[in-house]
Amino acid sequence: MGQWKVVRSLDGKEPSFTRYGAYNDPKKRTFPSEEYAKPVVAYLTKRAVRMLWNSVLPHYQIVPADG
Repeated sequence: MGQWKVVRSLDGKEPSFTRYGAYNDPKKRTFPSEEYAKPVVAYLTKRAVRMLWNSVLPHYQIVPADG
């Protein structure tokens, strides 16, 4: 069992306007299981809906932290 992280872009170049609060720091988006990461993805997506309601929404992904 490894660590999982929530990312918006796989190249690590996430735009700053999509980051928020405690999750602004990518290090705080690392979790011991995929299940712990799912509520964070839902939260960030919900926040993006409020911010970018007329634009393309960011697609957050849960990926292995060591990969």
